[in-house]
Amino acid sequence: MRIKRTMPALLAAALLSVGSFASPTDGLKVYREGLKLYQDGLYEGARTLFENVRGDELTDGYALLCALKLRSNDAGTLYGEYFRLYPSSSLEGIIRLQNARNLFDDGRYAAALEELSLISGEAIPENCMAEYMFKCGYSNFALGNFAQAENFLVVIEALPFSDYIAPAQYYRGVMEYENRHFDRAEALFWKASADPRFSSLTDFYVVDCEFNQKNY
Repeated sequence: MRIKRTMPALLAAALLSVGSFASPTDGLKVYREGLKLYQDGLYEGARTLFENVRGDELTDGYALLCALKLRSNDAGTLYGEYFRLYPSSSLEGIIRLQNARNLFDDGRYAAALEELSLISGEAIPENCMAEYMFKCGYSNFALGNFAQAENFLVVIEALPFSDYIAPAQYYRGVMEYENRHFDRAEALFWKASADPRFSSLTDFYVVDCEFNQKNY
């Protein structure tokens, strides 16, 4: 495991061992190698490369993304500095989304919502739209904002199929259950139960919805 973690850094060091770059072409080559490492999930090595050809919104942006994905101690400082230098960066959407992921995973739902609200619709990659809607929806759900949560979660079923459909159905069902709309809640729990991740979670709710509808 240690070898796997250090190999990208060693590769980055080897590429940089020749010293400063003789031409922009050299810098472009290193940037492309860093992008390949980034796309392969090798963020330590990628960050090393990006930081050695930094000075524009792309290289600085990907260095920041690496720091966020690695949860580096300096990620917050880099984040603030990046948007001071590049307030209209083409990478704004994916950078803010990654920062929101970190906040969401830490259970900081109000902060995650604030960050997600800063992302314009056109800046969200198409393959991240369901995730964006779910994180907005669940964050509102966790904060007790059921109406706002529903507005986001209901959209997910209209998007291309994703792993967020069943979670959206489940939490929409929970909200309907809490509001004592047992028929609507049961229908959503049945939908969510088709996903193995939620089959056991929905069993109690389905039975209780039936009971509350006096279907003995």
